[in-house]
This record gives sequence, structure tokens and C-alpha cells, in this order.
Amino acid sequence: MGAEITHLEYTPEPDLHRSHGRESQAQGNRGANVEHHYVHNSNEHCSLRRMNNTQSRPSGGRSPPRQQQQQPKYYNIEDIVNSDMDTMVDVTDKESSLINSPSVGRKIAVVRHAESMNEAFPQWHSSCVNQDHYTAKDLNHPIKLPHRSKGLMIYDIDPPLTQLATSASNIVAKALFNTSIKWDRVISAPELASVQTAAAIALVTTGDKAFITIDETLYDFRHGKIDFVTPMELMKFDITVKVCNPPRSKEDCERKSSATRVLGEFERMEHQYLGNLIIVVGPATFDAVLQRLIGNEKTKMKKRPVISPLTCVILEKGAESWKLHNKQILPITTSKTIIPFDPASFYSK
Repeated sequence: MGAEITHLEYTPEPDLHRSHGRESQAQGNRGANVEHHYVHNSNEHCSLRRMNNTQSRPSGGRSPPRQQQQQPKYYNIEDIVNSDMDTMVDVTDKESSLINSPSVGRKIAVVRHAESMNEAFPQWHSSCVNQDHYTAKDLNHPIKLPHRSKGLMIYDIDPPLTQLATSASNIVAKALFNTSIKWDRVISAPELASVQTAAAIALVTTGDKAFITIDETLYDFRHGKIDFVTPMELMKFDITVKVCNPPRSKEDCERKSSATRVLGEFERMEHQYLGNLIIVVGPATFDAVLQRLIGNEKTKMKKRPVISPLTCVILEKGAESWKLHNKQILPITTSKTIIPFDPASFYSK
């Protein structure tokens, strides 16, 4: 199918009151002060010009320069579709401005994303991807991998979930749903594993997997590169999202301290989004967020165990600070779980 051309012409609305007054005032002087001139052009239609009789015409027989009209804007749909998808950002979320301070009693569930292919199968990419072609070698591998703008090689940096991880995400989602807390929004870090986990959770807790907001400033600082999956690419995973707060530049993110950046962005997000939130992030961001909300100076020096996939902590806003909610969901333990997660490693009264 050929390219579609959309013609958008912006014309200001006329001021009816002013135009009516001007027409009434000009009716008496129209015959004496205004002379109509018609200029014919071989390439254009006839245009109507008005000139004041009291003004003399410039020398040389040339008419005074005309004011340049605003040119209409053209958008080529084909160019948009074929453009570099990594540079495309969906800015449909208009709630990026600060709204209100967090109210006492609101809940935030912080969830570590489910197990990714890199965690379950460290060598999967070299064995499953050959010349930009993917072949699953295990029933726990994804059945297929959609092509991304930078090819299948990008999955080595930004891996998907395993098949069992997707099922485990549904189990955690049902547990969050059974807490009787009305979850208003699911926010995800931009890594593919976080987005897939958030999609599974949102489908159960909010009833709509499209009810996902990707906040790119929550990216895990161990990620290394900012080559995140785009909204157009996520549509191939049957996931529709809203993207907000993209990093200003890769250089700005690299110059900032990783933990300092995450803590500052999360504090901003507390004020930006209303209601009870479910936030899905990577392990390093999970650790930094918990340290920020319920930790203290002593817990900063504590050596904490590795945060297992789908670790979840529900926090409640107190009068002065955040605290652990009185009803937590049960942990999800696998054979790879060495030490179960204990929120007390962060929490200090």
C-alpha cells in the first residue's frame, strides 16, 4: 500500500464580533477609499487585493511585498512507520505534571521483575540466535521473538521472560488482586522483562493490560545501555503502553550517580501519580527504592541477600514516612531461591 499523506492546515478562527464591527464601519468608506485590483497569474487563481487611494504605488511598477502566508504541514505516514523506532516515544500520557502530594494511607507495591532468559539460561542467545534467526531450544524458552529495529542481537542486552516466568507473574498478580487493595495504575521500568511482568500483573489487577505506564527514568542502572523496547515493538508482544519521562540523554544518565538518580526519580514519581501503584523494576532499582522508602543510615551498610525474581513488598504511606503494609503477599520460591527475601533487612522502626 502506498504512503498516506495527511494534509493539516491550521487556520485561526475569525473573531465574529470584531469582523462584524469592521464591516459596518467600512461600508460607508468602501467606495471612496478602497479600490479593487485583480491580478492574474498563469499558475494561480485570481486574487483580490485592496489598496488605499491616498498611498502612492512604489517606483518601478512593483507592488508592495505581500505577507508570507503560513504553509500547511504535511505528514508522511510511511516515513513515520519506517523511521527508527528507538527514537520514537509515545507521549500520549498527559499526566506527567506534578499533581498532588501522596496522601496518608496510599499503597505502593514494589515488584522485582520475573526471571529473564539471561538469568535462567546465561548462554541462550549464542545457542538460539543465528544470523538474526531465533530457534527455541527448550520448552521454557519463548516460542518466538519478534524482530526489533536493531535486530535480534538486542535481546542479549534486553532479554525477554521465560515461559515459566510469565506463568509465575500471573500467580503474583492474583495474589496482589486478592489483597482487596484497589490498584489504580501499573508502572514499569523500560526493560523488556519488567514490561512483560507488568503486563501480566496489570491484566489481573486492573483488568486491562493496556493500563501500563513505562517510566524510562526507572531503568535498572546495571542495564548498561539505554536501548529499550519501543511502544511499536511492544505491540508485537500484544502489549500496549504509555511512555513518559524519557531520559534527556544517555550522557546525562551516565554522569549521574546510579543510586542517587533512582532515588530522585522515585521521589518525583510519588507526587506525579495518584492512587495505589504497582511498580515493576529490576533488582538494583528494587534495592534502591526499598532503601529510600523504609531504610535508614544503618541499613545502607547491611549486606542483603540477592533479590529473587518476583519479590514483592507492599508499602503504605504513614503520617511522616512509608512503612510496611500490614498485609503482605506470600513469597514465591523456586529451586534457585537460596535465601527468601526478608523486608526486615531494609526496615527499621
